[in-house]
Amino acid sequence: MKEKNKGFTLVELLAVIVILALIALIATPIILNVINDAKKQAAKDSAYGYMDAVEKYIVSSELEDKSIKDRTYSVEELNNMGVSVKGSTPDNGNIEIKNSSVKSYDIGIDNCNSKIMDAGVIDGKRYFIPLFYSPDVFITTEETLNKYNLTSSEFSFKALSEKLSKNKKEYSLFGSADDNIAFFYSFLDQYIDFNSGNTEFNSDKFSEDLDSIYSLIKNDTTDENVYYFLYENINNGASILYKEMPAFSIIVKTYSCLKYLGSTPVFVNNYNMDDDSISASIDVGIAVNDNCKNKEKLLPFIKYCLSCDVQKNMSEEYMYLPVNSDAMEKCIDSIDEAIDFGDLIVSDKEKAIVETAQSAAIRDYKYIINNITKCNLYGFNYLSDTYFNSSVISDIVDKYLNGDISKEKFIRQLSAATEIYLTE
Repeated sequence: MKEKNKGFTLVELLAVIVILALIALIATPIILNVINDAKKQAAKDSAYGYMDAVEKYIVSSELEDKSIKDRTYSVEELNNMGVSVKGSTPDNGNIEIKNSSVKSYDIGIDNCNSKIMDAGVIDGKRYFIPLFYSPDVFITTEETLNKYNLTSSEFSFKALSEKLSKNKKEYSLFGSADDNIAFFYSFLDQYIDFNSGNTEFNSDKFSEDLDSIYSLIKNDTTDENVYYFLYENINNGASILYKEMPAFSIIVKTYSCLKYLGSTPVFVNNYNMDDDSISASIDVGIAVNDNCKNKEKLLPFIKYCLSCDVQKNMSEEYMYLPVNSDAMEKCIDSIDEAIDFGDLIVSDKEKAIVETAQSAAIRDYKYIINNITKCNLYGFNYLSDTYFNSSVISDIVDKYLNGDISKEKFIRQLSAATEIYLTE
């Protein structure tokens, strides 16, 4: 016979229910804590994700226009800026991240010449970091200008052109034909705004100044017998202006040498549409490709390039001016070490002349640097090599300077070629 299965008695069933209740009572808080801990960890991970995203955003902005200031960001604000992170957020959706809580990305721009640094910013966005620059000035002497009833304080290329046109003596504007052509291109580029795409070739001012500059270029009689040294050119009357390397040591040495030879050296600004402006140009800069995925890793290198010691050493090596203000002062302080006249100075009188000249050169050159009003991307000596000048308008310029086309035709062709270039 089969044995009958026994069921749970009421007492046994109640006992099981009590045990399950006790287990539930004990386990529920533990399970809830695990769930809450998981939520907190997810929110924490999300917060770190936001912080990492903010770091990259700040880095990018630092490289562009330094628009990010110390403030507090909410999740909503970050999302509006395009900063988003997958994951859980607190119920109130208000993760706050302070700019001060992330890494400092001070690359040293604040200690640099602001006018020069502005050259790397176009339409409010930074495209590159200038490292070294050159003031766009020439050296001449009061004695040379006096030959044509001109003074450095009232100097203008229009007046120079008028005076020279009445003088039968042969001359060269600069010490080389290449510099004369480069000067002409620097004149033309003044009337082009490559950012806005506007030109002023059809203005009365351009037409009038073109006549003056054309006269200066056409009167050039430079040949192989003209030495490309300032004191040689000025002393023999072959050159009126001279473009020197921008380093303080070179400028001061040239200035002092002219003074030693009995002249009164002075600085003259390159042609500018605004007569009172002092321009400069970038010699060396550093840029970051927009497709770079690790921009933040480049910041230490950029900071290194902008550091005082690197700026000073590179300036002395390559003869450009540093953008770092402290490096500039150190370059000035070390001028005596950089300049060596050898056996040239043999008397106390000669030493006194040179020392006085050095002080005057430093004073006048510092004034120029401190009063720079604008900075161009390309230097005076390199304008002939830019794509626009060498490929777009070079044939038109050559035809005009060679007398193959009229002034009116030159302006029409120049305007048309430039408009096509700017449009495309």
